[in-house]
Amino acid sequence: MIKGSAPLPVVVATLLSVACASGQVAPATTGGAPIVIGAVLPLTGYGAVFGASALNGMRLAVDEANAAGGALGRPLELRARDDKGDATEGATAYRASIEIDGAIAIAGAVMSKISLAGAPICQARGVPMVSPTSTNPRVTEVGDYIFRTAFIDPFQGTMAATFALGTLGARTAACVFARGNDYAEGVAETFRAAFTEGGGAIAAFESHEMGAYDFEDILVPIIETAPDLIFIADYYNDAASVAAQARELGYRGRFVGIDGWDSPELVRMAGNALEGSFFINHWHTEAASPESLRFADAYRFRYGENPDLIDVCGYESARVIIEGLRSAGTVSGPALRDAIAATELVLPTGRFAFDAARNPVKSAAVIIIRNGRFEWFATVDPPRK
Repeated sequence: MIKGSAPLPVVVATLLSVACASGQVAPATTGGAPIVIGAVLPLTGYGAVFGASALNGMRLAVDEANAAGGALGRPLELRARDDKGDATEGATAYRASIEIDGAIAIAGAVMSKISLAGAPICQARGVPMVSPTSTNPRVTEVGDYIFRTAFIDPFQGTMAATFALGTLGARTAACVFARGNDYAEGVAETFRAAFTEGGGAIAAFESHEMGAYDFEDILVPIIETAPDLIFIADYYNDAASVAAQARELGYRGRFVGIDGWDSPELVRMAGNALEGSFFINHWHTEAASPESLRFADAYRFRYGENPDLIDVCGYESARVIIEGLRSAGTVSGPALRDAIAATELVLPTGRFAFDAARNPVKSAAVIIIRNGRFEWFATVDPPRK
């Protein structure tokens, strides 16, 4: 579940100028007609803040590539189309990107509902599509031309288990999650499977109603098993309530969570209950890898501000297309598709590759809650098979 700042009203004229500028990249030292990479993003309307961030990241990736000579001896050109946060508008934007702009691949969309509208169009026309942030599992199920660079929700469970076993040294864990919430249930299930496969034992696997206030009936038996940690696969509001009540009932162990915790409201609601706890996220500005630091510096130099999660996701979606294009050695759709599928890179978020379903197998950031702040703690690489 990718999240960011809440959508805000944006001046249409400003965003239209951004959309036009997105197709104008710095002149490359290569020759020939530019190779067009499309971008379908919400540049106006609902989600425009997300679209502007993703576009910033994509533009940086394309400009870096052109400064290094472009691809196939030609410059690259990024042309953005506005999906306006609407699935119907998004489908129109995908068609225009392919049929009018001549895009050889499309980076987008930000929202799963729009990716689901555009994916069949790209699949039918043999044009690779790489979504930066759509986490709905159904997106890549559309076909073999459809990719994403943000890991799907259940993958967090695997990464949380890897961190719990390897870094925290946990051998027993309890799982708490919201019943009837596909996001929470999926992450909890994958955590249980990965934790047990890695040699750990699940002491309890308990669900609750979303938005519940009283968790004593599941927490008392959990605490009696004295697990090394409690994995809370919940959004921030339920996670805060579970943790606070567990502390009241005497639990003194660790909590580990997921990206649904990523809200400033978490600490306000939980008080000190989650101090020293950890959660999995897609990236953090303070991540200490050389590539992450390089990206953050380049972004600050270009835009005069720190990048956010959507910026880095946009950047990585464009990077994957560019590296695939260089590897394919041609703009042919089938060859580009195959080259993207075989992509293995070190990106700002860490090690990156695709699985057989064209979902990423990639590193994850571990965030620690320290002094009421979210701080980068570690980057966890996916387990090797």
